[in-house]
Amino acid sequence: MSALFSKPPAATVLVVDDEPFIRIVIAEALDGAGHFAIEAENADVAMDLLHADPGIDVLITDMHLLGSFNGQQLATKAYSIIPALKVIFMTGDCVTASRISKHPGPGDGVLVKPFRLEDLLRMVEACLKPL
Repeated sequence: MSALFSKPPAATVLVVDDEPFIRIVIAEALDGAGHFAIEAENADVAMDLLHADPGIDVLITDMHLLGSFNGQQLATKAYSIIPALKVIFMTGDCVTASRISKHPGPGDGVLVKPFRLEDLLRMVEACLKPL
């Protein structure tokens, strides 16, 4: 299919994780599902990208990030830049996942690592559905 007739991405998704392999696998799955994935290795880089591209639709972030602040703090700061942003948290810690899901605030979903890519893609699609 010609690039001239290619379908625009369903969503622009920022993936933030300090583990390169995780970022790459998630980004490739998102791209394969028709989304446009942008990668950041920490919250500081993610903030730069959020400021540079206010068209980001979904933020997928690990809760425990190296750098200045964690995933929940990143989400709070990201909402101040893009109020309509959807956020999906990832964590390998079941206690953290339980705490996030029980407290209202920034976040549209929580995935406990390891998770299936199909579950991540379903969560992204759910975030994008109009209310």
